[in-house]
Amino acid sequence: MSKLSYEDKIEIHKKKKQGSTKIALAKEYDVSISIIDYIYRILVNGESITSVTIDEGLPSHGMLSEWFKY
Repeated sequence: MSKLSYEDKIEIHKKKKQGSTKIALAKEYDVSISIIDYIYRILVNGESITSVTIDEGLPSHGMLSEWFKY
């Protein structure tokens, strides 16, 4: 699995808006579909990191917070 840059995350958002599927984006960027979901929920839907952490059952929001710094 590759590490996404901030630019990659923005590009994923743009491609999703243009109709790309989560599966296609996950394959293109070599990430899991759950990563695409995180990007969509936090960047697009404006959900808080804490809300996504709770919904996904993650032990803490630290992992997600660190991921979005890049």
